[in-house]
Amino acid sequence: MSITDRRSPRITIPVRLILYVLTNLIVLCGLHAQEDGVYESSPGNGPAIRLKVISGSIQSLDNGNEAFAANVCIDPDGRPSGTVYYFVLDGKRKPRSGSGMSGDNPTFSLNRLTPREAASASALFGLPLQLRKHPGHRIDATFATDKPAYEPGEPITVTVTIRNLGDEPIFLEFGHNGPKDTMFSFAAASIPLGNPEVTKQYVGGGITIIATLPAHGEISSTAKFD
Repeated sequence: MSITDRRSPRITIPVRLILYVLTNLIVLCGLHAQEDGVYESSPGNGPAIRLKVISGSIQSLDNGNEAFAANVCIDPDGRPSGTVYYFVLDGKRKPRSGSGMSGDNPTFSLNRLTPREAASASALFGLPLQLRKHPGHRIDATFATDKPAYEPGEPITVTVTIRNLGDEPIFLEFGHNGPKDTMFSFAAASIPLGNPEVTKQYVGGGITIIATLPAHGEISSTAKFD
């Protein structure tokens, strides 16, 4: 009885080939990531250039401080001349959201940052993280029509009432933009927004009311929408 050796033949791979493959895998997998920063590049014109940030702001976009926007001002000596501008945060490339000029300085913006990305940008650029906090106002807003049902094409009269439920006066600016605008808006502040007396200003057919609302006081505005 004969025994046949079925072992596979040994394959020798040159070390130089192994290093070549590993190097390309590293590049493809992004392990050679760019440092965090702001970059500009031109297709076919060499590597991207890291821009110097000289000022800016990082602000919360919501009351829960879950989304942020970064706006940075670039050193004019390193004025961008490329066609592609982007941020790198936490090793991830993020395209800019907008751009502009502040005097002679180019500016770039980046919206919808996560809290972690915003914290990274704050540390990277040396900019304070501007969080939102509750101003302390206690406001109740109600909207009421003059009747429960309307015929097709019939004008609708709507009244918005703002009540100050707090123990301190607040300053209000609110109203609507015009007879064909179906949206009311209002803003409250701890400092005067204008004449402390109630005033009405007609802007484009609408009404703007600037008022001081005392503690537990209320004020209303009525509009008819055709």
